[in-house]
Amino acid sequence: MYILDTENKLFYESFSNVLKIHSTYFALLVVLAFIVSIVRIFKERKAFHFKYIFISFYFLIILFLLSSRISFVAITLILLVVLIDQVILKKRKKAVFFFAGVVVCVSIFIFSGYFGTRINNLTQENEANRSDIENREVLWESVFCAIENSPSQIFGAGLKKSQDIINSCYSKNGFFGAELNYNAHNQYLQTLLEKGLLGLLFLLLLMGYLLFRGFRKKDVLLILTIITFFVFFITESILERQLGIMLFVSFNTMLIFNNNRDEPNLV
Repeated sequence: MYILDTENKLFYESFSNVLKIHSTYFALLVVLAFIVSIVRIFKERKAFHFKYIFISFYFLIILFLLSSRISFVAITLILLVVLIDQVILKKRKKAVFFFAGVVVCVSIFIFSGYFGTRINNLTQENEANRSDIENREVLWESVFCAIENSPSQIFGAGLKKSQDIINSCYSKNGFFGAELNYNAHNQYLQTLLEKGLLGLLFLLLLMGYLLFRGFRKKDVLLILTIITFFVFFITESILERQLGIMLFVSFNTMLIFNNNRDEPNLV
């Protein structure tokens, strides 16, 4: 427990840097893989259940090492959706058993290792005399300042000019984000700043359509995938990186083509 409690050589960015991937994007990849594995647990024959249960808990261990807080929120929502789905299908025992196992694992995440430290950092002040929540409040205040100073609320400030405007607001608020060229760390605000109300409306309509399609086709995999992106978009500008765009486009495209088949997609 000494290594888990006092050292950060295996956790968070130290872990994700091995593959040179930002920890949030790495966590998004793992959560999407976790979704596929738990869907297979309830869809495959009993002989394959153990394999996918093992894979699911393996992904949870990776998330523990990544210590991404937003992934915990996403996993919680995913499990609630799966539990509700299984209760509706009258498969309560299987769902409750799996749900209880994951809850135990998530509880271990919160109270041990660097993940617990990350949770505490939400309210504890750092060297800049701000907690992580306070840092995020200043960041988003600066983003709203940038949106107000955008040359067009309808069409946005564009890709390059938006960063200049937001850096100016960072400096005005005494936030270190200007030095590091921080983006909005929220895909909805990022889209509103860069592409305006039209861009944000298009993004929300697209995600709303995909979610509606998932419910209409009874495709739990598509529903969980969109919920995951909805959650990750809250704390990260996912579509600002090539990896984020690739994940969003490729996963949703494959799932749309998949549920066009005649085979049932209900978990």
